[in-house]
Amino acid sequence: MITQFNFGFGLVDAHQHSNGGGWIQNTASAAASVFVGPNAQVYDSAQVYGSAAVYGSAVVCGSGVVSQNPLHILGFEFPITACDNQVQIGCKTLQPESLRLNLFPEEKCPNLRQVGPELIVAILAHFKRCTQ
Repeated sequence: MITQFNFGFGLVDAHQHSNGGGWIQNTASAAASVFVGPNAQVYDSAQVYGSAAVYGSAVVCGSGVVSQNPLHILGFEFPITACDNQVQIGCKTLQPESLRLNLFPEEKCPNLRQVGPELIVAILAHFKRCTQ
């Protein structure tokens, strides 16, 4: 029996993940070690593996890869997420080696600017720990 699910572009072959029940298109992959929550989706050629968890109504799609638990930093002018060798600050995505204090202009984000040096150290330490 073939199971199908509509990810928003018509019915496609898919299955529910054994750990969490989220939907996985058969062209994508989600390892048994990961958690894909009941409302989460993984489709196209996306990959989820390692100790990753996909919660809520999150979507991993296209050629997206999620392999480790992210570091979330909240409470400043913009949320910061560090995961899989990239950093997202608000809507801007960067490589860790691109992190510089001038990413936080004083006039737009004075709080981030103030703690920027410590944040950069913490983010780089997170990446170092994840690659060991």
